[in-house]
Amino acid sequence: MNSRTAAHFQALSSLLWPLFLVWSVLGVMVMPLHPWSLSQEAIREDVANPGLRDALLLLFQSYDALWVFLAAAVAYSHTAACEGLPAARRGALLGLGGAALLCGADALTGWPLGPLAYTDLLGKRIAHLLPLAVPLLWLTIFLCSRATVLMLPRAIQWPRWQVALGTALLVWLTDFNLEPVAWKVRAWWIWYPGEANPPAIPPMQNFAVWFCAAFLWAIAIRPSNRVPVFTGNRWKPVVILGLLNLLALAFHWLRW
Repeated sequence: MNSRTAAHFQALSSLLWPLFLVWSVLGVMVMPLHPWSLSQEAIREDVANPGLRDALLLLFQSYDALWVFLAAAVAYSHTAACEGLPAARRGALLGLGGAALLCGADALTGWPLGPLAYTDLLGKRIAHLLPLAVPLLWLTIFLCSRATVLMLPRAIQWPRWQVALGTALLVWLTDFNLEPVAWKVRAWWIWYPGEANPPAIPPMQNFAVWFCAAFLWAIAIRPSNRVPVFTGNRWKPVVILGLLNLLALAFHWLRW
């Protein structure tokens, strides 16, 4: 990829980046972690103006999906700027396709992740099964985990399997950290639907599947540029992954 194309994707990433940061700050208001959190019930009761009330409710209901879309767009454009458009395209196709296949198959059959049902809180479900934002979320976690590994000293010189192993470990840790929030706070998906007394944690096979999927995904990517074309602010994927984990850790800390 030439420097002109890299500059184009860096400009796109720079344009989306402040939007993502502003949207992330707004997220602090909708996360139920403090007494002044917003809720749909509070908006309906306290906002008298019908137009403002409807706008706030729409904002509240679409917050999570828009955050995921912005995070995925920043991660993709940043990958294209740093490693080349072919690598970004390959990563996006494999990540989206693989995540959609795993999540869609599981929504239909309960395998391979375990008994799981998706809600409409990450957007309307395609064919009543899976919102588009779910595979985009996993693509964001994949891209940001791999970019974080490549930030380590001399990591761009590592064999591909070492980068893939580091990526898989970060994806596994993020999934372990995120699952209680996605399930019990934001209700993006519901484990053990229909069970009266479900276990407190997701099935262990869920974590094993995402570890293996991330490893195979990272192995399959062949960067166009071992040395990044863009050498400016390369911390954006690290910040995205950090924010996702920090919000989850804040929930765990306040809960326990």
